Amino acid sequence: MKIKVFLKNIFFITTISLFISACNPKTDVWFNDIKTVIEKRAATKPDSIAVTYNEDSTSRFEHYFSGGHEYKLNRFSQNLFTESDTFYLDLESLYNSDKTFELRKGRFSDHTLQFEGVLYKGFYYGPFILYYPNGKVNIQGVRYKDEDIGIWGKWDDDGTFVGNTDHKNASKEDAILKIKFVE
Repeated sequence: MKIKVFLKNIFFITTISLFISACNPKTDVWFNDIKTVIEKRAATKPDSIAVTYNEDSTSRFEHYFSGGHEYKLNRFSQNLFTESDTFYLDLESLYNSDKTFELRKGRFSDHTLQFEGVLYKGFYYGPFILYYPNGKVNIQGVRYKDEDIGIWGKWDDDGTFVGNTDHKNASKEDAILKIKFVE
């Protein structure tokens, strides 16, 4: 019995170690630097806000502008699972000055974070995190041009590490670092 518990613990520690060692701290720094600058820009007071709706009016879009440039887009969607006509913020897009970089955050109907990632010219690059409605991490890994690369970790909804999946091509992480952020 003690040997089984010991082997389980060794397996768990090895799995965690593989996941942590597979994460490139440089891509985390790259991501966090971009996130910090873009979020600071998004805190700017807008010169104007334009509101648009999709064709069937189930989504409302708020476009925020400063100095003639759009720097934030919030999408509000109707909660189709209730009889209410209320909208909730389900997607935030925050941009750099020329919109080549976008920090995108998805939200659950209770406003908790659903996912977060950086897009470069319309494709996800770098760390990407998907959350459970309770705020715990569901899946975490790195993307390169919308492709999952390297080792991705998976957790259950109480935060217990479940395992990982190797999507290969971890060497592409170094290419991410060559993408230079320009405000």
